[in-house]
Amino acid sequence: IPSIPTFRNELKADYKNASVTFEKAFQNIEKDPAESVGYANSVLESIMKEILKDSRFSDINASNLTNGKLVKAILKKFELDPSLEMPDEMKSIGSSL
Repeated sequence: IPSIPTFRNELKADYKNASVTFEKAFQNIEKDPAESVGYANSVLESIMKEILKDSRFSDINASNLTNGKLVKAILKKFELDPSLEMPDEMKSIGSSL
């Protein structure tokens, strides 16, 4: 995947713990795909929680939320919740996440 080097560099620069976990996921893909998915999920959760520390998201308490609930909170904040009335194209953005 062409974007992997860019992703790795961004993680190394800004998210040290996530970088280590991503490397574990990447190196384990063929040996233990299920474990790699778990690591990747952990990386995504860490990054979302780090982003949500920004003061613009102060109303979202991310500390005890898992990925699904984090995504729902973010979608609600950006008014992209698929349960709201909006064009189908916009709903698909929220549903895809």
